[in-house]
Amino acid sequence: MNRTLSFRRMRFASALLFAGVLQPFTSTLSADEPATSVEVGQCELSTGDTVVFLGDSITHQRLYTQYIEDFFITRYPSIQLHFHNSGIGGDQAWDALQRLQRDVLDQSPELVTILLGMNDGRYQPFNREIFDTYQSDMSKLLDRLEEANVTVSPITPTMFDEGAARAELERRRVTKR
Repeated sequence: MNRTLSFRRMRFASALLFAGVLQPFTSTLSADEPATSVEVGQCELSTGDTVVFLGDSITHQRLYTQYIEDFFITRYPSIQLHFHNSGIGGDQAWDALQRLQRDVLDQSPELVTILLGMNDGRYQPFNREIFDTYQSDMSKLLDRLEEANVTVSPITPTMFDEGAARAELERRRVTKR
């Protein structure tokens, strides 16, 4: 796969993520009045509220998180929100559980997005044991956030193209020779 096609796919996937994450947001006022709050699913965000992005390297890179921040800044300029990126490269759901208090709950968020799963899957074909561990850890994570009365917006992991990964590995092997 060439880099241009890969970049186009990444832009397309980012656009889909952007549309899917932001679609449920609605303002509580008409377009003529400045918004004082915005509803995000079951959560109502107002000035001073905090949104935390919890995840792995996909979150840490600040691509989709910046899209979300830009959305709020441009669509709701009268609502001053705080955004905190708690993405750490290589993290799995278990790692997020270990740092949940420090990196998420201590920020007193009203809303937490979670994007985990790529590292949990270990970039290999489906394995029931690996999946069960991921499911268990994610359930514990969601339960702890619910206990803290935090609204959660889980984002599913991105797709892994096994064929493209194999082709890239083969290209690297050939290049090293």
